[in-house]
Amino acid sequence: MTSLLVLLAIVQAALLLWAAVQLSSVLLQSNRLRSVLRGLVALGAAIALVRYSSPSDPSRVLCTTGDCLVLVFCLAGVRFVAVNNEAERLLEERRIAGQAAADAMADARRAEEGARVQAATAAIEARPTRLTPWSG
Repeated sequence: MTSLLVLLAIVQAALLLWAAVQLSSVLLQSNRLRSVLRGLVALGAAIALVRYSSPSDPSRVLCTTGDCLVLVFCLAGVRFVAVNNEAERLLEERRIAGQAAADAMADARRAEEGARVQAATAAIEARPTRLTPWSG
């Protein structure tokens, strides 16, 4: 195996990984068309690498076209499922944290209102009462 084939295999692996990452993040990004185009360009470059380097690759070190497609779409599917599960877990954690924060704020408001009521009651009780004579 020559150093050129090793270099081509590394480039192909990087292109396939990049294509899988871009295609798996299609639904997660706001600009979906750009992500699809990047993924397809990387996949096309990896397939073109196979097509044009096949005469110099008699030992079949590089992936074939079918292998490239299967690798990219399997990896993209697995990554998509994993990222979705992680995103759902993070959203659930944020929801729980938000609910805990809201409960803490409500408790603080209740405590503050209770303190105000006690202060007002103490102020009313501390006032000297003035009795005015009944002038009826």
